[in-house]
Amino acid sequence: MNAEEKVWPQPVAPEGEGVEGEEENGGPLNLPQRCLDIIVSNVSFLDYVSSWRAVARHYSLDWYREHCRKVTIVPDDAPTITKAFSVAERREGVVLIRPGRYVECVRVTRPVVLVGWGPRKQVIVDAPGWDSALVFAGLGLEKCMDTGERATIRNLYFRCRNDQNNYPVRIVRGQPTISSCNIEGGVWVAGNQTDPLIRRCTIFNSRACGLRILDHSQAQVLSNAVHSNRREGIIAERGAKPTIERNSIFGNGCDGLLIGREVWEEFEVVQDEQDDGQWIPIDSRFAEDPEIQKGEDLFEFQDSACPVIRENEVERNGGHGVLARAAAFLIENVVRRNMGNSVMVEAVAERQVLMRSNFFD
Repeated sequence: MNAEEKVWPQPVAPEGEGVEGEEENGGPLNLPQRCLDIIVSNVSFLDYVSSWRAVARHYSLDWYREHCRKVTIVPDDAPTITKAFSVAERREGVVLIRPGRYVECVRVTRPVVLVGWGPRKQVIVDAPGWDSALVFAGLGLEKCMDTGERATIRNLYFRCRNDQNNYPVRIVRGQPTISSCNIEGGVWVAGNQTDPLIRRCTIFNSRACGLRILDHSQAQVLSNAVHSNRREGIIAERGAKPTIERNSIFGNGCDGLLIGREVWEEFEVVQDEQDDGQWIPIDSRFAEDPEIQKGEDLFEFQDSACPVIRENEVERNGGHGVLARAAAFLIENVVRRNMGNSVMVEAVAERQVLMRSNFFD
């Protein structure tokens, strides 16, 4: 054998192991590590890098262009965020938004990823007129086409210019993700096919409540700061089943958390040509039998929803820390220094509220 020839070491099974080619822990050989050891011990690093650079020139990047998402930049590639949807890829495009103020209503109709490209406070979406700044309405066609039910929004600042519009963000269908955003105003979540993920956002300065979840929706509200709203911090009512975890809810004008809202309405029931006014409590789903106009039947369906409220900090609110008018799980929350009670459970729900390992002050 020539003295200059390289002798390549062969892998040898450890003694005492019955399977050839296995490490001592019984797992397969770490082939990439073995190859690297061989290369380093027999080839200089400079020769290796030079050879690899020459080989890499012959590889095609078409696979990357085909499988990776196209990036659309606003306002470079499209003047507005809405027009960027048509410029972005047909499926799962990425839209980067440069710092600036964009006066438009962003109606999400594709499963895109909207990302503010800069400091959060400098990428501002202002709602014009009576519109909201961000709307997820969907078309109910997600099984046959993409209509934005699973879009992702990140690092943007939403607000309303009209003082009469309390909710710059409205979600009435789909499972979008809203992450790391500033929302100056409230968030409205409604609909039995609505399950958004709202996390690490700041929701503040709403002229109503900060976050309102209703009509059998199932929101995931995680690690947000909800503060300085004129009324409640978070409301879950009318059959809503949210999971509210690790949020900081403070400095709101009314209750920090309101679970189930009891509304009293007056109905006139006509029977035997006499008007009898009745006060009827409505806390969740409500239905009228066709015979109600005859004064015979009235049905109120019990609310089976049970929000999960876990590991939140609720403090310095103008009302109660938590006001429960319906079933709820309260687990490991810190509720302190509120103007009212830490937790107020009304009589209609006193046997439906489970509390465990909470701290009340």
